Amino acid sequence: MPALRDEDLDPYISLAASLINVSMGAQVSDDVLGLINALLGESEAARNVAADTLSERGQDEQLAALDVLIGATKRTDDAEAVVRGTVLWVSKNHTLEDAAATGIAAHCWGARLTPGAIVELAGSGRPALIGLVRRAATDTSLHPSVQAAASDEVEQLSGN
Repeated sequence: MPALRDEDLDPYISLAASLINVSMGAQVSDDVLGLINALLGESEAARNVAADTLSERGQDEQLAALDVLIGATKRTDDAEAVVRGTVLWVSKNHTLEDAAATGIAAHCWGARLTPGAIVELAGSGRPALIGLVRRAATDTSLHPSVQAAASDEVEQLSGN
């Protein structure tokens, strides 16, 4: 097996990123794809810059990018990073709220939904996203820890 340490992998990484873009059927530019990747990353500062930058784009481009972001759930067992990035972005552009809630319900629901994702949704302050938390509290098909987290968040939202 050849050592990769000395190889320039940038062309391969760029190719892989463009193939992901094509395979998702997305009509977003490479720079928007980079912003989406930043939204999924660990750096809070980078996520904030990405959400601000994306919020300045046209509404159609933002909706296409939101589809790509939420579609990233297909490549992970844990939707928490997707939900965290989506909630942050919606906090900067409230007009995305309904599309975000619909996308999360369609692509992040079930085994990929985590207690952390529930906390993110509950802390969003956005009615459509909080509605998902209320739904999760009563959805017996979800993992018991997710349902319990949702119940706890609903109690806190109700002031109990």
